[in-house]
Amino acid sequence: MGDVEKQQPSRIRTSSQDEATGRFEYSSSRCNDVFFALLFIAHFIGVLVLVGLVGKATIADLDQGEESSTPIAVDIRQVLQSLMAAAAASFVFAAFWLSVMKRCSDTIIKCAFFINIVMLLLSLAACLVSRFIVGAIVFGIMAGFTILYYCAVRSRIPFTQAVIRVALVAIQTHPGPIAVSYVLAVLQIGWLALWSFATLCVYHLMGSDQTGARGLVYFVCLISLYWTCQVLKNVGHVTTSGTVATWWLVPANTRPTMGSLKRACTTSFGSICFGSLIVAVLEALRNVLQQVRLQAQRSDNVAAVFVLCCAQCVLGCVESLIAFMNKYAYKQIAIYGKDFISAARDTWELFKARNFDLLINDDLTGVVLTLGCTLGGVVAGAVGGAIAYMTVSNTGTWQVLAGVSFLLGMLMTALLMSVVESAVATTYVVWAQCPNELAQVRPEEFHRLQDVSHCRYPDRVF
Repeated sequence: MGDVEKQQPSRIRTSSQDEATGRFEYSSSRCNDVFFALLFIAHFIGVLVLVGLVGKATIADLDQGEESSTPIAVDIRQVLQSLMAAAAASFVFAAFWLSVMKRCSDTIIKCAFFINIVMLLLSLAACLVSRFIVGAIVFGIMAGFTILYYCAVRSRIPFTQAVIRVALVAIQTHPGPIAVSYVLAVLQIGWLALWSFATLCVYHLMGSDQTGARGLVYFVCLISLYWTCQVLKNVGHVTTSGTVATWWLVPANTRPTMGSLKRACTTSFGSICFGSLIVAVLEALRNVLQQVRLQAQRSDNVAAVFVLCCAQCVLGCVESLIAFMNKYAYKQIAIYGKDFISAARDTWELFKARNFDLLINDDLTGVVLTLGCTLGGVVAGAVGGAIAYMTVSNTGTWQVLAGVSFLLGMLMTALLMSVVESAVATTYVVWAQCPNELAQVRPEEFHRLQDVSHCRYPDRVF
């Protein structure tokens, strides 16, 4: 039995090398999951047709309704000035954060835990001062568990630092995915505006109908919203994955981003739509359950609230599991052009066979990325709020703009952090799939990862 386990990784390496002969050859890639690509395109065209047919009539009917008597007391140019300054500040901070992560990600992880513990202890002190005993107990327990968790995971920090450094080298060598992520963010904002107007048109056509059809339409509209958002996000993930995998395996390719984006938008688009649809349906179901639970709470139906809470919990676990699998399946799609089902199955079997589930469980990259998003929001909120305070005449408006700037800064920073997250996940997949190639093409980076993994698990082979 032991001999079989020792021989298994070598068989995987051999098969991965045989399969790698067609890697990144986009001309030889075939279109996968075409049905879901056509379904997504048909759905998008349907939204456009709906807006074109009834949009003008909807606007005309709404214009005949009551007009708002609340005057707009803020110059739109002043608002845009504050928000543009906030966006620019968050972009500069995100670039700075990349450099900080590369040099001292271990310190960032420790600081993130320290800040979290301090905030919990301050909340505990505030509850004690105000004599809110229940709150003090809750915050005390949370602080205790956070301290215990840090003590349990601090040995993982060197491994996380090594993975982040390698991923950032790939991104800084090929920064194209960063530009792609920002372009996709603009497209997503445009889609949200289009979807909002299309949904308004649908409900306007339905009138005052309160039958079950209204709930079904609400569910379908939610699927449309989440599906397109997921597709746009995952196109960016697949583009980043292809770029980072090219950096690892084909260093001679100096412009890999366009090729990766081409595969994401053509031969792999159906697979992206397939995986995105699964998550979109689950998100829509979770949203519907939440609305039904709120109605049950308003009617004081305790039994229904309990059942719906359990259903939401189960659905949330399923959604998290599928999102986790999708995260790594998209890397196989980007590298090998596989269909979605094959990519998900092969990724899971590969990680289990080579013990990479242990390393993924040890990954603390999310701590660094979350702290970056929060600080990016703080910087943007401070800049946008300060400019609004100096330029906007309305007394309370600068506070609102500071809050909006904070959210905008978090969004802008999160776009860049999602590229880093995708690069880290791609590193795991490439490392598990073809370690021999990595040792030949990128020996310095590969041996750095090997060293920290062996320090963590000296009796394991990765």
